[in-house]
Amino acid sequence: IMSSYDFSQYVDAPESWENDFKIENILEIAINEGLIEKLDNETSYKFAHDEIQRAACLLIPENESSIFRYKIGRTLLEKLTKKQLDKNLFVVVDLLSVGGSSTEPENIQVSVSILNHDAAQKAFSTFAFAPCIKYAKAGISLLGRNPWKNHYAMSLELHNLVARAFFCSGSITGTTTYVNLILANAKSFGDKYAAYVILTNMLAVQGNVNQAITKGLYALKKKGIRFSRIQTRLSTHTAFSATKRLIQPGLDTGFAFLPIMKDTRIILSMGLLSVLTQCAREARPKLMPLLILKMVQLSISHGICVYTPVAFAAYGMILCMNGDCRGGYEMGQAALLLLDKSKTDSMVGRVHLIVYGHINCWTKPVFLTTLPLINGYQKGMATGDVGSAMMCLVKCVQVLFYSGHSLTYLKNELEQFCSQMKEYKQNLALGYASLFWQMVLNMMGGSENPVVLTGTVMNENEIMEESKHQSILARISILHFNQMTLYYHFGDIRAAAKVMMKTKFVSNFYIYGHLSVVHEFFGGLVSISLAQEKKCKRCLRIATKKMKIIEAWSDDGNVNCRHMVALLKAEIFQFKGDTDEAERNYRYAITTTHKCGFIHDRALANERMGIFYCRIGSMDQAQDCLLEAYKIWLRWGARAKAENLMERYAGVLDSDKCRDVSERPPGKSILRGDVIVSGPLLQLSKRTLLVEKRTSH
Repeated sequence: IMSSYDFSQYVDAPESWENDFKIENILEIAINEGLIEKLDNETSYKFAHDEIQRAACLLIPENESSIFRYKIGRTLLEKLTKKQLDKNLFVVVDLLSVGGSSTEPENIQVSVSILNHDAAQKAFSTFAFAPCIKYAKAGISLLGRNPWKNHYAMSLELHNLVARAFFCSGSITGTTTYVNLILANAKSFGDKYAAYVILTNMLAVQGNVNQAITKGLYALKKKGIRFSRIQTRLSTHTAFSATKRLIQPGLDTGFAFLPIMKDTRIILSMGLLSVLTQCAREARPKLMPLLILKMVQLSISHGICVYTPVAFAAYGMILCMNGDCRGGYEMGQAALLLLDKSKTDSMVGRVHLIVYGHINCWTKPVFLTTLPLINGYQKGMATGDVGSAMMCLVKCVQVLFYSGHSLTYLKNELEQFCSQMKEYKQNLALGYASLFWQMVLNMMGGSENPVVLTGTVMNENEIMEESKHQSILARISILHFNQMTLYYHFGDIRAAAKVMMKTKFVSNFYIYGHLSVVHEFFGGLVSISLAQEKKCKRCLRIATKKMKIIEAWSDDGNVNCRHMVALLKAEIFQFKGDTDEAERNYRYAITTTHKCGFIHDRALANERMGIFYCRIGSMDQAQDCLLEAYKIWLRWGARAKAENLMERYAGVLDSDKCRDVSERPPGKSILRGDVIVSGPLLQLSKRTLLVEKRTSH
């Protein structure tokens, strides 16, 4: 029946049997006939060919096949030791499941159900979710017509296993079915707690973040973990100070003093807090720090569990929120160290999303975050943490876009990303990915109106209404931010200024990583451009304030924004009439973007310098700068932007000189298995090392 077997586990036939029936004699004959082969350990054998195994199975009459297999399974179950049974668990359970157990007495059926439960748990621990569902559902079917009444504990465990496995495999329908069965039949809230955790996760990935927060906080309250309905700065500061005192000794010892957390209810609460943290980031940012601090406090008081690296990474993000980017980076590294020591990949997606998406970008070249984010995606998908995996892709897309990666490449990638997000019903991630996909298409000329985020991918009015309905404040703010950026790029400064006031959420608490820096940058550019148009000193003050914010980040070690400071200074000096300082800063901005590889910002710096030369009457230099900007925009893939520049400055640009320009090739997909060793990411990884060397000087 099996392709191979270790006969050291076999109990020989009775002494009364004739020698011809002794197993060793039968094996010897089979070996001589070439039917089976002996393996290296001398006690294991295998069929010489799959077709021989198939022919052997066909010798069994069809109407007896199921019973025959079941009897083999029963024999193995009775004869194997506990260690041997654990090694061959899936084989034994598969043999017992083909037939016969349903006609056995109830006690035998329950025993086989327990075996299916053990097999389901083992499959889940190896992230084999489809086999886990198969074994758990088979186990439920063996518990009879009233499993919740007659075998309550086993029924509860099996239903929880099926619900978790369905969620991890991306089946919302299956998850909903089994979560509802648990909530309808569980006797106490304690028994429903795990189902509430799964339900909160499911609501979150579907984009129903407010419902997820409500359900999650209700479940935590039932377990004695309460949060005030109104979060104040004082309550946050108090919790932060208390946590900082607890955590400081651990930073010096690598948290070696912490024991292993054993209370399963606390572990479940940690998992629930982890999910709620992501939800609060979207809809209730004032609640988010309190959730994170509670996770850290539980880890310090109860020990380390699988969610502790998430807690410490998120705490590092809080430090960044409070301006301590160096401290945040150190905490992120401590989280990565704990993650490595945990020897499990189940939290890689969540930890990498926080560390590389929200922490490291404040102190390291933003390019360096891309490969770890893709690794987070891969590990998340492999371990069933699909929500974190997809958000890693979203963050990766943001980084690639604002790092000036080829728009043609990004368009191809986003098409695959969004298709996968739809397949797994990851509506929250899909909403964000769609925003950037449409943004890419607008810059490339793939929409009727380049400043309206409506086209083949999304409709900005529909996604706005959906986000308002689900109270996803973060997505609303990023939608406005993308609109502001497009208005600025295509020359409608007043519209950009009008929409800028709706984007403040992006810069709140630094929780958006590099996107927060880009937000301040474009806010400064819009403000100084409006100051030029209206001769408005108030707009100048806003631009200067934003420039100083970015300059402080740069002075604190953020290597990703030096060119932004220079370009904003150049624009401010231009407004003040200091042409020498303006020209010097424009040139420095162009040089710095070239070193960092931010091709789109290099195009923008050339464009702004060209406009500066137009204003002071240096038309030859203006033509050179604007022509260079046109070529770089087109090389990036932003054809609509390049054509808009040509149209706005038709009297300066020579169209004949703009013809011999080509876009970057799109390259290979980062979703493929060769992601680390070939394609554009290999070039990207080499490029990041070069950028790191350049920016370190």
